[in-house]
Amino acid sequence: MFYNFERNQFRFKNDFEGKLSGDHLKWSAGFAFNDFDISSVNIDQLNKGKSVKLPSVNDMPGLFERYQALGLVSANEANGGGLIL
Repeated sequence: MFYNFERNQFRFKNDFEGKLSGDHLKWSAGFAFNDFDISSVNIDQLNKGKSVKLPSVNDMPGLFERYQALGLVSANEANGGGLIL
């Protein structure tokens, strides 16, 4: 589970276009929203119903936890967030 992490993503995108004048002059506009939810692997969910259990991320940290400890993933980026374009 070293390279795994949990990621949930919600995306919404809407595009509009129309004519301004004649057949050759048009306008276009768009809106996009992205929401990311990032966390460590849910080991409890992966271990459910298994006879051989995986170690927790506290016992054996993965790459995501190591990046957080080294400061490569800052505290305000660690849980994801929203982005409006």
